[in-house]
Amino acid sequence: MALLPAAVLALAGPAASQTSDIVGQVVREGTLDPVVEAQVVAVGTGIGTTTDARGAFRLEGVPVGRHRLQVSHIGYGQREVEVTVAAGQPTGVRILLSETAVQLEAIDVNVISWEERRLRGLGVGRNVVTRARIEDALGRNMDLAEVLRREVPNLSVRRQQNIAGSGVCIELRTLAGNASQCRSPKVYLDGVPIEGPTLLYQQLDLRMIESMEVVPSAEAGARYGSGALYGALLIQTRRPGNAMPDERAGIQLVGPRGFDWSQDSQRHPLARTFTYALVGSSAGLLLGMAAADRCIEIRRRARADLYSRCEPWPTFGSAAAALMLPALAGGLASGLGGRTDASRGRLLPAVIVAAMTLIPGYALLITSEKDANPGLHAVASGVVILAPPLAATLADRIYRKLRGPKEPRGIE
Repeated sequence: MALLPAAVLALAGPAASQTSDIVGQVVREGTLDPVVEAQVVAVGTGIGTTTDARGAFRLEGVPVGRHRLQVSHIGYGQREVEVTVAAGQPTGVRILLSETAVQLEAIDVNVISWEERRLRGLGVGRNVVTRARIEDALGRNMDLAEVLRREVPNLSVRRQQNIAGSGVCIELRTLAGNASQCRSPKVYLDGVPIEGPTLLYQQLDLRMIESMEVVPSAEAGARYGSGALYGALLIQTRRPGNAMPDERAGIQLVGPRGFDWSQDSQRHPLARTFTYALVGSSAGLLLGMAAADRCIEIRRRARADLYSRCEPWPTFGSAAAALMLPALAGGLASGLGGRTDASRGRLLPAVIVAAMTLIPGYALLITSEKDANPGLHAVASGVVILAPPLAATLADRIYRKLRGPKEPRGIE
């Protein structure tokens, strides 16, 4: 009886040695980050598992021999590798996966407004003439009536002849009258009802119109009352902020607030502009004061505040230098510091506002020298030194123009 267990063990030993384990890790190619929840299958064996938080996996009881491991992940696609399983010890493997784009079927999403849903429920269609269609008509020299006849079905346009004169009659064909009567739709211009619209059709410039909509009689009567029994024509003109008729010629209209920064992708370099303007204005101030000192003298507690040692014209020139050199140097420097890739400041406004701030500064400086007031002298010096570059910086931001593609580096 003792021989039976020994025989069983002898037979089972070789069979158990014909399988082994595969242990490994699935990582991202390039970074070696672990890939979590990847499916790992030994093809043809029915043995599989998923990777853990470290990207590790273990396939137990894999038959000895050569196998294909199939690894798949929703974000990394699928990959197959070959491994050889040896008896007696686990087989180790590291599998690299690279990210792949997952192709999904396109989904069409149609979004309609509440108004459109309501009109569909009523069985009523909208006849809207958009700005694009109006611009197309402008190129064909068409008038308002011709545009409506081309764009809106079931609409007739005819010349109305009567004693009072002639005008254009626009009617819905289902409601057309005779030659002596025009059953015109009720016209609303920017929401305001228009009486006697037959002459308006000839006088209203298409370039002033943003859109037009013809509302059928069934819908118009419910929306606008008994005055719109023959339908309604809603005309919207170009709103403020939109380009006016000259937009096709490339003319830009600038509002009273100055330069439109939406035309420039960069922001105004405020700190750099002020730094440049301060350096330039200070250099000009030193030169201007040196020129003024040659002819002009400030006398304290004298009846005359200023005294000239030169002839009238040299005196005038030295005073002008004291005023214009700081303003001009500050304006030039602010234009250089505030330049962007798309726009640049204008020199003349920067020089003018800088010079205007110098005048009260000089007046305070003369008063402080005359009265020997140190406090007022400090304030006056601060105004003379800081006010011009501040003004030039502000002017550089407000008064600008777009730069051309071949513009030279110098400013205006």
